[in-house]
Amino acid sequence: MIVKFMGQTSDLTNVSVEERERELNRIFKSLYTDNNIVQEVTIDGVTYREDYDSVLKQRLSQIQNVVIHTIHGDVLVQEMLQELRDYLPRVARAIESISDLFYGEMSTDDWSLFSQLLEGIGWVDQAVQIVLTQLNRSPGADLLAEPLAVFNHRLPQLLSDIEGALERKEYVEVADLMKYEIGELIQRLEQSILARVNI
Repeated sequence: MIVKFMGQTSDLTNVSVEERERELNRIFKSLYTDNNIVQEVTIDGVTYREDYDSVLKQRLSQIQNVVIHTIHGDVLVQEMLQELRDYLPRVARAIESISDLFYGEMSTDDWSLFSQLLEGIGWVDQAVQIVLTQLNRSPGADLLAEPLAVFNHRLPQLLSDIEGALERKEYVEVADLMKYEIGELIQRLEQSILARVNI
């Protein structure tokens, strides 16, 4: 097994499965320690963005080539903040228009739009968690950490409230929660990011 990462090559061809596992654990630990985030791992030509660790464990004795693709944590944070800065205004507009649909009769297309909106909010939530995790790793307080933590804490409760209102078929409540609670939460997040990201 040949392992390539960060311009380095580790030849594990003639070592035991246990040694391969130990060396891979050492490599991943050193990457984490140096704040290099694994974005994807290519194992014998197949690229995995997640669950690569279980594939590695299951096939340790047969794998020929492993390429670990990383990005530095600081670069990842900057990229995620740029993406959030560009994406949040669209989410805010979608919340505004889609929440209004709940004040009337919802069509099949309307439910589809709502479902897409929830996926978008889910992506925002994931991005916030990634950035927050990175900011919490670095020494010193980043002013963005607090608004991200507030968002991270508040969003799951609001989504749970919406789920409850949907189950009760209280669509006006869904509209109000979307428009006034989640909409405001998204706007505050957007303002915090705009204050932090260089335009």
